[in-house]
Amino acid sequence: MSYIVKRRNTFLAPSASTRDANGHHLHVVCTEPCKSNKSVVLTISTIRDKQWHDPTVIIDVGLHKFVKAKSFVHYAYAQVMDCSAISRDVDSWVFMPKEEMVESVVSAMLCGAHESEMTPKFVLDYIDSLDA
Repeated sequence: MSYIVKRRNTFLAPSASTRDANGHHLHVVCTEPCKSNKSVVLTISTIRDKQWHDPTVIIDVGLHKFVKAKSFVHYAYAQVMDCSAISRDVDSWVFMPKEEMVESVVSAMLCGAHESEMTPKFVLDYIDSLDA
């Protein structure tokens, strides 16, 4: 059975970080799939000493099993992803499915997209189109 994408889903995707080429970042599906079968996906990254991070939404340890250190929503990496592609990548183990994120955190993450100066305009436009 194919992976079904829905709001609150989380998955690990390979990191593009040069620090840890074998690492993974937690991604959170923050909207239900739209008529075009797309969803907003936000990335959570660990806060590092002496390294800038977006302070808009902070994720504390314990809010998700994968979060082992204080983390932040990396709005600069916000995406509108095709849900069929997410399903394909989970089914083929490119992405690793994880536990759902609690609704209150997903809501805060999605609201933070408009508060952060780092969120790409196309993501904001997509979110706004869902409310129309």
